[in-house]
Amino acid sequence: MIRNILTLIKHSAKHKNITIHFTPSDNEIAIHANKNEIKQVMLNLLKNSFEAMPSGGEIFIGTTQIPLNGNSFVQMTFTDTGPGIQAENLSDIFLPFYSTKKGHEDNLGLGLSVSYGIIRKYHGTISVENIDQSGCQFIINFPLYSNE
Repeated sequence: MIRNILTLIKHSAKHKNITIHFTPSDNEIAIHANKNEIKQVMLNLLKNSFEAMPSGGEIFIGTTQIPLNGNSFVQMTFTDTGPGIQAENLSDIFLPFYSTKKGHEDNLGLGLSVSYGIIRKYHGTISVENIDQSGCQFIINFPLYSNE
């Protein structure tokens, strides 16, 4: 699914001088969730990264399987080389109508709030942290889907 999304946005990324690197898990991993809702989460994160890097940059996406609290989880990381998020705003970015892009009438500040709700719906978690050099990283964990 991630590869399909990246195929859809590759021309836009190239036009904006953004390089996207995807490092998938070594083995096939799956989560139990609505595919369209997970696409929405990914597109929201990508859109935010694109907007944070108007003169270009890099986005790194990775997936892996991790143990967490005695269970198996799928971890997705989204990292960009933008300016990061001001430290005082980190705890507010998942609130509805919160935006750091004031003055953009088409920005309602709902992308991350909607994404947070979707992730929680499927018993997942999302967190964000700034990277030392530049940019920020979102870490999303979902319970690993097993058909056993």
